[in-house]
Amino acid sequence: MENRCEPIVSVVLPSYNSARYIANAIESVINQTYPFWELIVINEFDSSDDTAKIVGKYMASDGRIRLYQNDKKLGLAESLNRGIHLARGRYIARMDADDSSYVDRFKKQVCYLDRHQDIAVCGTWQKHYGKREWIHTPPEDAEKCMSILLFDCNLCHSTVMMRKDVLESNNLFYKKDSVVEDFELWSRVIEYGKIANVPEVLGKYFESDDNITFSKMEQINKESAEIVKNSLKHYLGVTVNNEELPFLMEYKYPLAELSGIKRLYKKRVLKRLIHKIYLANIEKNMFGDNIMKHVLHYLWIRETTGEIGFNSEIEDYKHFSDIF
Repeated sequence: MENRCEPIVSVVLPSYNSARYIANAIESVINQTYPFWELIVINEFDSSDDTAKIVGKYMASDGRIRLYQNDKKLGLAESLNRGIHLARGRYIARMDADDSSYVDRFKKQVCYLDRHQDIAVCGTWQKHYGKREWIHTPPEDAEKCMSILLFDCNLCHSTVMMRKDVLESNNLFYKKDSVVEDFELWSRVIEYGKIANVPEVLGKYFESDDNITFSKMEQINKESAEIVKNSLKHYLGVTVNNEELPFLMEYKYPLAELSGIKRLYKKRVLKRLIHKIYLANIEKNMFGDNIMKHVLHYLWIRETTGEIGFNSEIEDYKHFSDIF
């Protein structure tokens, strides 16, 4: 029988000048219908507002809440790693200070992970609100989810729950100084365990004008492309050249605004890349043929129109030409 004095879920929540939002995040943890959790708040070194004071008030009334103050600037990735090392639970739940979780999130993810022992990382659907409102609905199916993750960070980071033993035994920690620390981690996780999602809205993400600056967007595009390039080489043996590399960027679509001869030429380059990936997957047999056609079809759509549709229903792709 499990010792219920020990937490099953360890929530890792990094904070930096988060006084405006963090009470809402903490309340959403306290209100969970699943009670066997601990909340680990990692407050950044130069955080100068009342974040620590607010967390301290909650600590005084709930012993499951713990605050750690960084004694030097660690950055987001290293703060997350510190939280993982401090965690006592078998599952690591991610949250950010300006986000919140629906009351049944932990219960449903714990049940999902308990039932699916081959799943290493379990996310959920997420409601975005603030600057705009929409629902992010990554797929439940592990094969589809993981095939999309070869090309796009299609996972709601602040909803994920991860197996701590899989992370630690395979040295799967966040990469220091990465601007897409979640995507970079998922690109390595898929070698050691499956990634899937509970197909329900169980988290809320606040969108503001300062979520992603222009300069950070450029960094994200550059690093995302390198991650995809490395994954294609590692998992499928596909070499991406410098001419093809721009098609792997997450938020920059080289064909969307081109016309005439330049557009025709770039489309041929993209078709050549997609063909290489398709043939490599047949040889390696990493993903099912129809799922890979689906993902490559939406890579084509994304890069030619700017429309992102990875999570749409999988069609019946009878021929390779159906991708285009």
